[in-house]
Amino acid sequence: MKRSELYQDLAMLLFLIPFILPAVYALYLWSSYGLSPFLPSQVYLEVTRDPYVFMVGMFSVIVGSLIEVSSFPPEERDQRIVQLSSNLQKIALASFLLALFVSWYSNHFTDVSGTFLDFLAGRFNVLFPSFLVFFSFILVTPFSVSWIRNRYFISSLLLVLIPPVLYIGRHHPAFSFSVSLLLLISAVAIFSLTKGEHHDKEKT
Repeated sequence: MKRSELYQDLAMLLFLIPFILPAVYALYLWSSYGLSPFLPSQVYLEVTRDPYVFMVGMFSVIVGSLIEVSSFPPEERDQRIVQLSSNLQKIALASFLLALFVSWYSNHFTDVSGTFLDFLAGRFNVLFPSFLVFFSFILVTPFSVSWIRNRYFISSLLLVLIPPVLYIGRHHPAFSFSVSLLLLISAVAIFSLTKGEHHDKEKT
């Protein structure tokens, strides 16, 4: 298998994580409540309100996007970014509809008002598709190619995000700290890769 194909398979797996992880977590919680013909509403709300599930899904999409774009030759990346943006919007639609369907299922396919109330109460099941749509538009803006390639900009952006994350997650210190630490590690790693590339270019 070619290296590019391996990267594309890895990116595909990362795009599936936002669907696989909530399903596995829901099954785990469902079994603790006692398996029944219908998913308990409490399980639906616990999964869709879990910030860690959202965080893992969000970062898996970002990393998967970067891996997929970088797996193509430079001359093909612009076209691939446009295709990736379209794919992300399809994933967002699938995520939205699936979350709405599961909410309907947890309300026994009969309680329409309960379906929409649970769906809106879930928070991250609405926020995640919104993030995907926003991210897909960011990719195809005029600065999208430079954003993907300019690692100084990416590392700086990750560092700028740390204070808002700490403030927003002040009531969940474990969550905000883990996200901030991940942002910091990612920024340092990207910055180090950038310096290494410039050093190699100077040698040549």
